[in-house]
Amino acid sequence: MTNRNEARDFEVGGAQPALGPEALGLVLSKINGWIDRHLDAGGSWKEGGDLSAYFAPILFCLQVGRRQDARRMLAHVEKNLADPEEVLRQAAYRDGMVSYVPSWVLFGAYDAECYDLAARLAGFVESFQAPGGGFFGSRDERDARAGQIDFDATTMSVIGLGRSGRADSAGRGAEFLLKLLAAQPDPERVILTEWQEGKGLVPVESVRNPVSVVDHGQTSQKYFKVGLIVTALAHAYGATGERRFLDAAIATYDQSVSRASQLWDNTAAHKMCWASTTLFAVTGEPRFAQHSWRYASHLVTNQNDDGTFHYPEIWPEFPPQRWEMIPNMMCQFGLWLARTAQTPNPASAALLS
Repeated sequence: MTNRNEARDFEVGGAQPALGPEALGLVLSKINGWIDRHLDAGGSWKEGGDLSAYFAPILFCLQVGRRQDARRMLAHVEKNLADPEEVLRQAAYRDGMVSYVPSWVLFGAYDAECYDLAARLAGFVESFQAPGGGFFGSRDERDARAGQIDFDATTMSVIGLGRSGRADSAGRGAEFLLKLLAAQPDPERVILTEWQEGKGLVPVESVRNPVSVVDHGQTSQKYFKVGLIVTALAHAYGATGERRFLDAAIATYDQSVSRASQLWDNTAAHKMCWASTTLFAVTGEPRFAQHSWRYASHLVTNQNDDGTFHYPEIWPEFPPQRWEMIPNMMCQFGLWLARTAQTPNPASAALLS
């Protein structure tokens, strides 16, 4: 397969990342080039793909000024991946986190001013909200109004609903996240994310999926979970004006940064870059911009020559088994990198003064 990006004239892991705007611009141009080669005039990938191939590329295109491409992709998924009951059709491997992908598309549809699609997606996402404020993972649990609350679906639902102005639902979701954080038995060491509606936090000895546990004392932890909850709480603050949501976002972020055994060179922490760029946008605190460039300094080391990205903590080899994951993760990483490119570089006198 392709080799790693040769534009890496920087070191990873130091307090001051040497990745600069020019090198980051080259990384983003490779992503744009890949999109140019693979996106057809109708807004679909030449290789096809299910909904997972589109949700991150839509937001990436909006972030880097490719608004018409984002709208073409939205038109494609609305026309060709439509579902009469669920707005958009998803692959079966998303059945345990049903509202997750539609929440991404909701975010993009709202920002692209596709308001009819956004309204229908928001209603679908809200149908998964449990009485306790979290979001059920499966359709059966939603219909029974009991069972597992999916963490990733909950956080992304709060983000999508908050972004699209559904302040009440986003606020209820954020209240649930505060409750989840308050229930942690040893938050300085471990973050647990499994929850049963009506029963509460699942203890570590009973968790169904080890990925749901973030252990600060271990390496290769899935810190994207922390990035999701931080970003969700920040968006809930934006939607509701409730300062305690932002305070909790900052406290949760700072705790992981201070406690993590491996963070800056862990690709599974990629959504921490989303969190840091969001916190910088909200607070203006220079440390969050500096952190964004540190995450970015590692993420770019995973880029292949054709613009795609390897994700070694998840895929033993590249390419992954599902083709959809190639544009998905390329554009998730690209989105965080594009947001970083729009924050001050730590080497600038303006940021460090």
